Amino acid sequence: KAMSEFLRITSAAYSFVHILVMFLLFYKPRYTAKKTIMITAGTMGPLLIANLLMLIFMEQAAYGKLLFLTLVVPSFAFFFFMAKHRDFRFVFTFCLADTVSAEIIILSLIFNEYFTPGTNIVMFAIRILGFPIMEYIIVKKVRKLYFEIQDSVKKGWGIFSLVSIIFYIMVLVMIAWPSMITERPDDMIFMLMIMVLMPVMYINIFQILFHQNRLHSMQREQELWQIQSSYTQYQIHQMTETEE
Repeated sequence: KAMSEFLRITSAAYSFVHILVMFLLFYKPRYTAKKTIMITAGTMGPLLIANLLMLIFMEQAAYGKLLFLTLVVPSFAFFFFMAKHRDFRFVFTFCLADTVSAEIIILSLIFNEYFTPGTNIVMFAIRILGFPIMEYIIVKKVRKLYFEIQDSVKKGWGIFSLVSIIFYIMVLVMIAWPSMITERPDDMIFMLMIMVLMPVMYINIFQILFHQNRLHSMQREQELWQIQSSYTQYQIHQMTETEE
């Protein structure tokens, strides 16, 4: 029992920290990296500690119902203030980071209930391995391109944000209402279906954004070519006049 509780609290603390890391990988702050880290640590650190203490002293289901008010809303307000793009790009990024993190957390809960119920061994193992693997993929494959897309694509984020918000709300409700998902075996299969559908949805959104980014790049190249062409014609005209 004591080991199970230790693994639960440790994995929760580990998850809180990596949710923060996940968001820092996705969003563009308006301050320097050093200043951003200092302000984030000073603000989000106490907030995460407070939520961890609530998780320790409260029942998991009760805390799950308060999570939106105690963690989601304050962190949204803080990062909105810190973000470079304070529009639908931020809303989508916030939901993206949280739902990617929720994917790991919820799968760890469900698989733990199936394979090691009451011990939290599988939950701990999945989170310990899952977050670093996901962050490595983001850094190597996604982050640079996503930053480029945020700067170049300025339209269409509203509908993408709406889709991500719907999935976000579905996840928050399904995991804790009316009780924890692990206490509702009949609902676990539907939760797993959402967990499969969510990455498919994000992959399709990224494909659309990538296509829009390519079109934008092609448009910029065409404009640059036209400028160069006009300048070349101007030089030819000047040389012709000089020869005459």
